[in-house]
Amino acid sequence: MQRLKQSQSVAARRRIIIRAFDSTTHLPKTGVTIASTDLMIGKNGAAEAAFAGTWTEIASGLYSYEATAAELNTLGSITFRINKSGCDPNVKEAQVTTQDDYGNYDCNVTMINGSSAAAVIWRKLYESCPSGTVETTPDIPTNTGGVCVFKAVMAAGGPQGTPPANTWNEQTADHMNGRSIVYAPGSPLHGSAHQITDYSWDAVNSLAVFTTGQQQELPVDGAEFIVV
Repeated sequence: MQRLKQSQSVAARRRIIIRAFDSTTHLPKTGVTIASTDLMIGKNGAAEAAFAGTWTEIASGLYSYEATAAELNTLGSITFRINKSGCDPNVKEAQVTTQDDYGNYDCNVTMINGSSAAAVIWRKLYESCPSGTVETTPDIPTNTGGVCVFKAVMAAGGPQGTPPANTWNEQTADHMNGRSIVYAPGSPLHGSAHQITDYSWDAVNSLAVFTTGQQQELPVDGAEFIVV
């Protein structure tokens, strides 16, 4: 069933396709024009009213009806009933909703079980992806000349194939190159992604060493990230 946004402001998105059939032959009927009560509009079970939109013939008994925004002002079922002499009775039904199928759905989810939805979703990602936190001691990150280098404490556990923290030293550059660092909510770099171009292990301090392209800002101490 076709869905139409309530009081849709874009004319082209208010169109529905209706078939007309000859009342004698019951075959598709061409050349049908309508006026007054030849097309009746019913809003969610209320009394019908004469149409106010635009009727256009397409071909072979197919017609386009462009409803007005006012005809779509009531949520729920809407019917378009052909009441034209010489045509079979025919009803086309659609649903008027608050959402626009041509655009993005607005879920408006801000909280999950009393916590910020963004924080909950991030925690799930952090627990299921290779992840870590930026460490600025003993070495402050560098972020210049198109290159950023920083060190990180890597989290243990994670999904299959993600090593515990004490085996990150076994990961070679080939395991990491081409993947991306994505920062957590609350970080100055939240939401940005930076491709890893080199990876090594600082055995003295047991820290992972990441090289990426130059970032918008210097990674801050304790900033959480995931590797995707």
